[in-house]
Amino acid sequence: MSPALLLTAALLAGNATTDAATLLERGPIVSIEQSPDGKFKQCTALARVDAPIERVWQVAIDYKDYHAFMPKVVASDVIHEEPNVVDVKFEIDVPGVNTKYVMRHTLHPDTHTVEMNWVKGDLKGSHWLLHLESTPDGKTLMSYSGASKNFSSILESLEDSQQTISVGVNVSSALTVVKALKQQAEAK
Repeated sequence: MSPALLLTAALLAGNATTDAATLLERGPIVSIEQSPDGKFKQCTALARVDAPIERVWQVAIDYKDYHAFMPKVVASDVIHEEPNVVDVKFEIDVPGVNTKYVMRHTLHPDTHTVEMNWVKGDLKGSHWLLHLESTPDGKTLMSYSGASKNFSSILESLEDSQQTISVGVNVSSALTVVKALKQQAEAK
């Protein structure tokens, strides 16, 4: 089980006034991790999906259709595919010039995990990890962790000491992905 899901399981077992289960009923939860020097390291978005894990998995790896349901995705083209490795070229609608990049998706169907690593284009050095777990009631707990890097020289020039831009871009990206995947899986 991923560290984010272990944390969630621990919270779910506790008797806190507002536990993770209650929070997940309200919507996704986001956690922000810092590096030892206090800088943004990555974020994790957790969501409960009211759909079986296999349905969520199929939606998550159907990259050619991301542009149809994922906000701001103009194009999502599979440019290379081999067993359990898929390179996807994305174009994201942003103010000014659109963001274009290729991410390698390494699929681990046995654990319902996808490792995503930057290959070329914008967002150099970005990485993400999607992990799905079945819940006892046949639903799915989704974890999406990682960091988008080098997203815009204009935005990076506006960065402050609290890394407001980095945190904002990453949290909004993680939330967008889990919410879109959740909505798409629950609609099928």
